[in-house]
Amino acid sequence: MASIHDFSVVSADGSRTIPLASFAGRVLVIVNAASMCGFTAANMECLTSLQREFGSSRVQVLLFPCGQFANQEPKSACEFRDWAHERYDDASILTSLEKVKVKGPDAHPLFVALQKSLGPIRWNFTKFVCDAHGVPVRKFDSAQCGTELRDAVALLIS
Repeated sequence: MASIHDFSVVSADGSRTIPLASFAGRVLVIVNAASMCGFTAANMECLTSLQREFGSSRVQVLLFPCGQFANQEPKSACEFRDWAHERYDDASILTSLEKVKVKGPDAHPLFVALQKSLGPIRWNFTKFVCDAHGVPVRKFDSAQCGTELRDAVALLIS
């Protein structure tokens, strides 16, 4: 895959299609998220901290609710977005998007391409880091949120 900028996604409320090319020049952290996962609190805090530290002009965290792992995301995309904004300080600085499937025949094409490039998603809160040109460069699993993720993003910004 050359670039994720070739893909488009849908806003959480379904009102608009967003070309990922509109994020060109920014490092993207693309995440399959779930509100009822044991990794939720640590990841949401880590991701909001990351977004706050680097700012939206250099980094953008994109959250895609997904209920494919133990049905740990029963909410709609809008309900997930609203829940995150109420529950986590500064979660509104993260971009919540459409609810997706990340595996199987109905998997979203973006996640098919990311997994082809960097390997399979094993659980909620898998984080795909893409450089400012939209090239996927690194994957972090559910428990990998903190210094290692922050340092990988910082390296791509410098």
